[in-house]
Amino acid sequence: MSNLCEWVDRERIRMIPYHTIDHEGFLTGIVLDRIVIDGRPVENAIAAISEKDLKYPVILHAGM
Repeated sequence: MSNLCEWVDRERIRMIPYHTIDHEGFLTGIVLDRIVIDGRPVENAIAAISEKDLKYPVILHAGM
């Protein structure tokens, strides 16, 4: 692939920066067409993947 940015956009992959008290880095995110949260559809949500064992199985943006 000659242009990495075009490939990432087409494949709907996002790199999400994060910062905690003891670490910082990036999570790999995948843009979802649609998910339903508490019966309400959310379009173009991003599901991030973490290799760390998190205290919570899902973390949502306050706007969701």
